[in-house]
Parts: sequence; structure tokens; C-alpha cells
Amino acid sequence: MQEIIALLPQLHYRQRALAAYSWFFYGPVLVQPAYRGLGLLQQLFWASQQTLAGQYELGIAFIAKENASSLRLHTHKLGLEVIGEHVFGGNTYALLVFPVGEAEAMPNTSTSG
Repeated sequence: MQEIIALLPQLHYRQRALAAYSWFFYGPVLVQPAYRGLGLLQQLFWASQQTLAGQYELGIAFIAKENASSLRLHTHKLGLEVIGEHVFGGNTYALLVFPVGEAEAMPNTSTSG
């Protein structure tokens, strides 16, 4: 994580360096196979949005690029934005961000996650 923190002054979201935001690391979140598809990740994500609103401006996550299903879920269902990549230990990770507290209501959670 220290390597990612060192990148924050160089990465930008909405024309502002990530280091200039109040931020936190989101994840990792692991859902056992028997509980996937119940919307648990979405519920946890939106609950964290409500809880952390006013405390942080931005959430930062990193997901292994080889984990296409997680990347798709986080970008398409939860709205995280890929802002860069980082290679660590021979693996490439997508770096993602999301604004905290901009979501007004939890969307339908009947999809997988």
C-alpha cells in the first residue's frame, strides 16, 4: 500500500491530485461463493458511503486486472472509475476511485455481487 500512497500526488481525479483529497482505502471485500449474487457487496458499499460521508472525500481501491469480474462489478455496478495501474509482485492492479457521499440512494441490489 505504501507504493500506492506514493503515487497519489501523480494521479488525478476531477483535475485534482489524489493526495489533495481526504481519502481512505476501500477493500478488499471477499464474498464467499454461497453468498454471491445476493447484493451483499452493493449493500456494504452503499452503507459505507452513508457512514463515511462528511469524513472523507474519496475512496481508493485497487483490483488485480486479472480479476475481470470484480473490475466489472466495481466499475459498472458501483460506479468506481479506473484512474491508473500499478505493478506489484508481478501482478498488475487497476487503481480506482469513487467520491464519497455523492450517492443519494442505494440502487437495486438484485444483481450479482
